[in-house]
Amino acid sequence: HCIAARRLPGGVARCILLWPLGGLAVLGYSASPQEDMWVALAGPLTHLPMGALWAALVAAAHPEHHLTLRLMGPLSDHFLLDLCIAGLFLNVSLFLFNLFVPAYPLDGGRVFANALLSSGVEPNRAGRVTAYLALAIAAAIFAAGVFTANIFAILVGVHVASQSFQLLQFVQTGVLHLHPLFAHSLSRVGAGAGAAPPAGAAFGGAGHRL
Repeated sequence: HCIAARRLPGGVARCILLWPLGGLAVLGYSASPQEDMWVALAGPLTHLPMGALWAALVAAAHPEHHLTLRLMGPLSDHFLLDLCIAGLFLNVSLFLFNLFVPAYPLDGGRVFANALLSSGVEPNRAGRVTAYLALAIAAAIFAAGVFTANIFAILVGVHVASQSFQLLQFVQTGVLHLHPLFAHSLSRVGAGAGAAPPAGAAFGGAGHRL
């Protein structure tokens, strides 16, 4: 995220906050919806080379092993092999979750919102659609967490819901241009009138990138 943001006009990466639900990159830049989409995509794409590295380590640790993800049951006698398989599974699952779950503030939610803007959807309408979709997904994640007694999924569901509800409030109060999800692209509209790029915006993480 930070590298992609710095390649944009006026792009800065102020800090990266690590917290229990993932990482939060505090960025500032002015971008079109397409450019902001690439900043969002930059995070999940890092899982591809990391996943490839873990796959190579799996092959090196046990060349005869047919790759199976032992998610349940006892581990094998090969600690290094189990560690590498866990690393591979983590990167694959985070790539799929962050990219293909269109729930803000996940990266997939940012891509979804920017896709709406790129297709000509009015910003306030795009904000509402993004928020309501994310709230529905948050409810599903929360329910799955309760059903499986997974505290992490419950926390993710609560976080996604809170961020989506906040986005909805920005829409309803008419200040969507101040929200981090839309500030980058909407600042371009006022750039000709001397508008400054957003001072900073937070995203990334499990909420972000998990």
